[in-house]
Parts: sequence; structure tokens; C-alpha cells
Amino acid sequence: MTGFFLECALRAHSFTRLEIYEAEAILSANALLPAAIAVLTTLRHLMLDSAGTVSAAMLRLFRSRLTCAEIVYSIANPPRALKDRNAAAILHRSEDSLRALTLEYPCTAADGPSYPNMRSLTLKYMDVPTTRHLVHAFPNLAILRFYDQYYESDLDVNFEDEDEDRLERKREANVAEQREHGSWGSLIGYKGPLSVLYGLGITCPVHFLVVHEEINVSMLRAVVADAHPSHLTVRITEVTYLLEKAKAFVRLCQRFEDNLYSLELNLCLSPGDWTLDMEAVMECICNALSAAPSVTAFKIELDWAVLTSSKMPADGVFIDSDGIIYNLAITTMAREYLNGLDADAVADRLFSASKSLKTIMVVLARTDEAVVTVKRGTPEDLEVFVMLEKSEF
Repeated sequence: MTGFFLECALRAHSFTRLEIYEAEAILSANALLPAAIAVLTTLRHLMLDSAGTVSAAMLRLFRSRLTCAEIVYSIANPPRALKDRNAAAILHRSEDSLRALTLEYPCTAADGPSYPNMRSLTLKYMDVPTTRHLVHAFPNLAILRFYDQYYESDLDVNFEDEDEDRLERKREANVAEQREHGSWGSLIGYKGPLSVLYGLGITCPVHFLVVHEEINVSMLRAVVADAHPSHLTVRITEVTYLLEKAKAFVRLCQRFEDNLYSLELNLCLSPGDWTLDMEAVMECICNALSAAPSVTAFKIELDWAVLTSSKMPADGVFIDSDGIIYNLAITTMAREYLNGLDADAVADRLFSASKSLKTIMVVLARTDEAVVTVKRGTPEDLEVFVMLEKSEF
């Protein structure tokens, strides 16, 4: 492998993409390999998985001007020096060329380099960063994504009182620093946990918001007021909570600003939702639409595929992480209601609930294979939903 980089890659002008899995193990196995890769000047796309100290040292010497990079540090053996965990800082040779970056560690500092042409940033961890640092490092950012991390973070998304206090303090500090130092001019979109967006306290417009996790109505109200979005997608995995907070959710929709014209609700039922009064859920959604005169385009996706026979044990008994037992084999009102839903009838009902709706999309997912979609409206009006479906955003 080292011979290829020393002899062939230097002369291969079309060699622009390099992906290394188990990067630290591979780069540590041959002392000459990191330097051989670092001296290349043709690379534009780089992916390092399970990177560590040797990987970080190589990145500091990198001569290629990258346009796209994904740096995933090893959970068990990240770089020993904290400064080396800041991948955004050690990619400084690509300050003017970098367009898209994916990182798994806190990525910026107050005095780090700035990437003026960076448009897309994806962060694969859950703790809330300092917003001012992100603005400094990526002043012209368009898309900001946060993905759920698969290991335990300092800030648990299932907030206890102490975590809520920490989140509030983080939000207050982020808002105050943006007021003093400035924020982005405008973001096109944010996708990720609601709690992270709330903690960021972004004080600039964000046109598209796609939020998920356990939805907190007060947090949702705050981020909509912060970002003034034109489109909002809310992915709810605890439908029980929506019903418990039905009145608060309707009041939130009533306060939507005139610029929020497009709304999408993704309701993904969990075993704990199987005994819900689904008619009450539908009535809540109708009331919310009736209370939101600014919303002219609406999409609802109702997904109960996880509760189908192919997704559960043969005996229908499901035990969740808290030890609660659900017997999904028992026929319930919720099961009967969902299995009897007709997508066209749902669309008709939602249209009749709102005087402002011009466009509607209804998606019913009984199983992964049995998905029924009904669309009403012109292609132009449906464009926002089609764009969100097709794009990685």
C-alpha cells in the first residue's frame, strides 16, 4: 500500500478521493504511509474512520486542498492531545477550498481558522456546542446537521432536571454571545435534535427546520420564534406526548408567523402508543391546522410499521428498555383505527379543517412495504416536500 502512494499516487492526477476505514490501525502499521498520503496534492474528498493520534498528525501535514472531508475519531482511542481532536483546526490548509465537513467531536474554538466557503456542516455528537465558535469557523454556513451519537454524551437527551438547567445555561450563554459578536447572516436549514437547536439559541433566520427526538412544546415554541422558518418538520416518536400536550400544541400553531407556510408532521408510533386514542390524535392535528392560518402546505406521515407482525416477536410481546411489557398481539382500538384509515379520507378531513390549505400530502406506512401516499395540489406547491424527501437534508 505504501508503495502505491510513494510511486503511483503522486503521478495520478485524477486520484481525488480517499476513504480509509480503521484509519488509525492502518496508518500506524507503516511509519512511511501517513507521510506518503500527506504529500499528495490531488485529493479533494477524504474520509477517515476510527482515526486517532497518528491520523491527526497526518492531517496537520496535509498538502491537498480538500473540498469535502469526514473525520470520525475512534471512540476508544481518540487523539491523545485535545488540540488534535479539533479536526476543523488541523485542516487549516483547506481553509479556502473546504465546502462540506462531517465531524464527530467538538470542532471549533474561539481563535481557530475560518472556512469562508464552507456550506454544509454535519456533527455526529449530541452535546451542544458554542454557537459563536461555529459562526467564527464557518461564517457562511448554509446547512447545519446534527446526528444522534451512538455513545453516551455529557448531555443526555432524556433530560432530567439537572440537564435541563445545564441546557438553559448553555442557551442563555449562546444567545448572549451572538448578540455581542453576531451570528450567521442566514442559514438555509437545520436538521437534528430539538434540544440541540434550542441550546444553540440561533439568532438568525433558518428557512427549513427539521427537528426530532422527544418533542417539548415549549422548546419548539422557542426555536420557531428564534429562527422564523418558512418550513417546519417535526418528527415525533412519542405520539403519547403530543396527545398529552394537545392544547399547548394547538396554541403553538396559532402563533405561527405569516412566513411559516409549510408544515410537516411525522408521527412514528412506538409500542407505548399502541393503546392511544388515535381519533383524539387526528382531532388534535385538525385543530392545529385550523389554528394555523399561515400554513398553506401540510404533510402528515403516520408510520406504525414498527408495530406490525413482521417487526415484533412471534408471540406479540414486546419489552422496552425500562422493562415495560406490551402485548401487541391484542387487538386494540388503536390497531383497528389505524388499519381502517383511508389516505384520501384523511386528506379530505384535513382540508376541511383548514381554510388556508392549498396543498396536502398524506403518507400512511402500515409496513415498510405497504406505504400509501396521496398528494393534493400543484407540483409547484408540493415541491418543498419532494425536495426534502429526495435530498440528504
